[in-house]
Amino acid sequence: MIGRRKFGCRRGSERAEPEVRDEAFRGQDPEGIVVVSVTGLGEVRAVELATDWKRRTDPRRLSTHVLSAANDATLRAASAQAEISEAAPMPPEPVGTLDGLGDKWGNPTTVSI
Repeated sequence: MIGRRKFGCRRGSERAEPEVRDEAFRGQDPEGIVVVSVTGLGEVRAVELATDWKRRTDPRRLSTHVLSAANDATLRAASAQAEISEAAPMPPEPVGTLDGLGDKWGNPTTVSI
Protein backbone atom coordinates (compact mmCIF):
# COMPACT_ATOMS: atom_id res chain seq x y z
CA MET A 1 0.00 0.00 0.00
CA ILE A 2 1.26 3.45 -0.89
CA GLY A 3 1.64 5.85 2.03
CA ARG A 4 -0.14 9.18 1.73
CA ARG A 5 0.08 12.63 3.23
CA LYS A 6 -3.32 14.19 3.89
CA PHE A 7 -4.33 17.85 3.72
CA GLY A 8 -7.86 18.92 4.67
CA CYS A 9 -10.25 21.80 5.14
CA ARG A 10 -13.60 22.10 6.92
CA ARG A 11 -16.69 24.10 6.05
CA GLY A 12 -20.38 23.39 6.74
CA SER A 13 -23.32 23.44 4.33
CA GLU A 14 -27.00 22.63 4.62
CA ARG A 15 -28.16 22.70 0.98
CA ALA A 16 -28.17 19.02 -0.04
CA GLU A 17 -29.98 15.94 1.16
CA PRO A 18 -28.42 14.69 4.42
CA GLU A 19 -27.51 11.30 2.93
CA VAL A 20 -25.44 12.89 0.18
CA ARG A 21 -24.31 16.03 2.00
CA ASP A 22 -22.62 14.07 4.79
CA GLU A 23 -21.15 11.35 2.59
CA ALA A 24 -17.55 11.60 1.42
CA PHE A 25 -16.77 10.89 -2.21
CA ARG A 26 -13.21 10.06 -3.22
CA GLY A 27 -11.69 10.59 -6.62
CA GLN A 28 -8.27 9.62 -7.92
CA ASP A 29 -6.14 10.69 -10.86
CA PRO A 30 -5.36 7.92 -13.40
CA GLU A 31 -1.77 7.49 -12.14
CA GLY A 32 -2.86 7.14 -8.49
CA ILE A 33 -0.72 10.03 -7.30
CA VAL A 34 -3.51 12.18 -5.82
CA VAL A 35 -6.78 11.32 -4.05
CA VAL A 36 -9.33 14.08 -3.40
CA SER A 37 -12.28 13.72 -1.00
CA VAL A 38 -15.36 15.93 -1.44
CA THR A 39 -18.76 16.26 0.22
CA GLY A 40 -22.00 15.51 -1.58
CA LEU A 41 -22.00 19.15 -2.64
CA GLY A 42 -18.55 18.85 -4.18
CA GLU A 43 -16.78 20.80 -1.44
CA VAL A 44 -13.19 19.65 -1.03
CA ARG A 45 -12.52 18.05 2.34
CA ALA A 46 -9.10 16.47 1.83
CA VAL A 47 -6.30 16.08 -0.68
CA GLU A 48 -3.95 13.13 -0.30
CA LEU A 49 -0.62 12.78 -2.06
CA ALA A 50 1.27 9.55 -2.53
CA THR A 51 4.42 9.72 -0.41
CA ASP A 52 6.53 9.09 -3.50
CA TRP A 53 4.76 11.62 -5.72
CA LYS A 54 7.96 13.57 -6.40
CA ARG A 55 9.55 10.44 -7.85
CA ARG A 56 6.48 9.50 -9.89
CA THR A 57 5.75 12.85 -11.56
CA ASP A 58 7.31 16.20 -12.33
CA PRO A 59 6.30 18.67 -9.57
CA ARG A 60 5.18 21.12 -12.26
CA ARG A 61 2.52 18.57 -13.28
CA LEU A 62 1.12 18.07 -9.77
CA SER A 63 -1.73 20.52 -10.38
CA THR A 64 -2.86 18.38 -13.34
CA HIS A 65 -3.08 15.33 -11.07
CA VAL A 66 -4.95 17.29 -8.38
CA LEU A 67 -7.45 18.63 -10.92
CA SER A 68 -8.03 15.18 -12.38
CA ALA A 69 -8.67 13.67 -8.94
CA ALA A 70 -10.95 16.57 -7.96
CA ASN A 71 -12.95 16.16 -11.17
CA ASP A 72 -13.34 12.44 -10.50
CA ALA A 73 -14.55 13.02 -6.93
CA THR A 74 -16.94 15.80 -7.95
CA LEU A 75 -18.40 13.65 -10.71
CA ARG A 76 -19.05 10.87 -8.20
CA ALA A 77 -20.79 13.32 -5.84
CA ALA A 78 -22.92 14.78 -8.65
CA SER A 79 -23.92 11.29 -9.81
CA ALA A 80 -25.07 10.38 -6.30
CA GLN A 81 -27.06 13.62 -6.07
CA ALA A 82 -28.68 12.92 -9.45
CA GLU A 83 -29.68 9.40 -8.40
CA ILE A 84 -31.43 10.79 -5.31
CA SER A 85 -33.18 13.47 -7.38
CA GLU A 86 -34.42 10.89 -9.88
CA ALA A 87 -35.74 8.66 -7.08
CA ALA A 88 -37.58 11.50 -5.29
CA PRO A 89 -41.35 11.57 -5.81
CA MET A 90 -42.74 14.35 -7.98
CA PRO A 91 -44.97 16.96 -6.30
CA PRO A 92 -48.69 16.58 -7.04
CA GLU A 93 -50.05 18.32 -10.14
CA PRO A 94 -52.69 21.01 -9.65
CA VAL A 95 -56.10 19.49 -10.47
CA GLY A 96 -57.96 22.60 -11.58
CA THR A 97 -58.93 26.18 -10.97
CA LEU A 98 -61.68 27.70 -8.90
CA ASP A 99 -63.74 30.08 -11.03
CA GLY A 100 -64.36 33.46 -9.51
CA LEU A 101 -61.25 33.35 -7.38
CA GLY A 102 -58.10 35.07 -8.40
CA ASP A 103 -55.67 37.78 -7.65
CA LYS A 104 -56.59 41.47 -7.57
CA TRP A 105 -56.09 41.68 -11.37
CA GLY A 106 -58.59 38.91 -12.12
CA ASN A 107 -56.05 36.15 -12.94
CA PRO A 108 -57.41 32.73 -11.91
CA THR A 109 -55.80 31.01 -8.96
CA THR A 110 -54.78 27.37 -9.37
CA VAL A 111 -55.11 25.21 -6.26
CA SER A 112 -54.24 21.63 -5.45
CA ILE A 113 -57.08 19.55 -4.06
